[in-house]
Amino acid sequence: MNLTMRMTSHDIGLLVGVALWVGIIAGLAMATQALPLFAPVPALVLVGSVFLAGLGMGSLFKNLTQVLLAVIFTVIVSVLVMTLALVYPEMGPEALLGVEAALAGAFRKAILSGFFFVLPLTLIGALLGRLFSRHS
Repeated sequence: MNLTMRMTSHDIGLLVGVALWVGIIAGLAMATQALPLFAPVPALVLVGSVFLAGLGMGSLFKNLTQVLLAVIFTVIVSVLVMTLALVYPEMGPEALLGVEAALAGAFRKAILSGFFFVLPLTLIGALLGRLFSRHS
C-alpha cells in the first residue's frame, strides 16, 4: 500500500477546475439568496444546489485530502464571487451607495454566508459524495 499520495498535474487541474466551478455555483446561489427582491428563487433550491455541487465534487476525488483542499478552495472562490455579485450593481452610473460602502457590506455578508452555508453544505456533500463513490 502506498502511504504517500502524490498529486499529479491531472489531479491538481481537476481540483482547481472543480473547486472553481463549485465555488462559482455556490457564490452565485448565495448572492441570489441575499437578493430575494430581484431573484425570488426558493431558498431550498439554492441550498440544494450548493449541497448537490458538493456531492458531485466529493465523488470525483480519490482521497480525503483532495476533497478537503477542494472544499477550502471552493469556499474562498464562493466568497469572492458573492462579493463581486453583490457589489456589481453599485459600479454603474446609477449607483446609490458607491463601491466602497457596498463592498464593506457585501464582503461581510459573503464571509458569513461562506462560513455558515457554503462550508458546511459543500463539506457534508463532498464527504457523502466521497463515501458513496466507487474509488478503490
